[in-house]
Amino acid sequence: LNNLQVVLNRMAEYELALAELYLTCSQIWPDNKYVWILMERGEVKHAQYINKITKMVTEKPEVFELGRPLKPVAIQVSISGIRWNLQRLKNKEITERNMLFISRDIEQSLLENQYGEIVKTNDTEFQSLMNEILLDTLAHREFLNDKIKERQTLREDHLTVAGVR
Repeated sequence: LNNLQVVLNRMAEYELALAELYLTCSQIWPDNKYVWILMERGEVKHAQYINKITKMVTEKPEVFELGRPLKPVAIQVSISGIRWNLQRLKNKEITERNMLFISRDIEQSLLENQYGEIVKTNDTEFQSLMNEILLDTLAHREFLNDKIKERQTLREDHLTVAGVR
């Protein structure tokens, strides 16, 4: 139970680091400000859900068991990666195009896709919260893929117009 609580706390920390990354994107690229803010709000909501799940696990430990093991150090490595990209972003070392790829990779990372497997339970509230996190993550990933395709199409159109093709 204690390890599970540590993992859940790290997961909430991970979500908040990701939210900070997206908030910073909204400040750097005002043309897509609202898109990045929506993603940031989604990550904040995920952290709130994970905190709620942590409370549920603490209050009713008999209903939950550790599912697929996830080491807190693995989550910490992911958090460090987000913070490194955040620093690069603040130093203007990342283009928005590259940030779309980085964000998409984060959203489709093993960590983001394992949430539902970390805890085993039949608790319907837990299942509902996890499903919402997973659906949001899928929507973020699809949105980022669409933005990437849109930018590639615009780039191809620009190259064609410029006669580069």
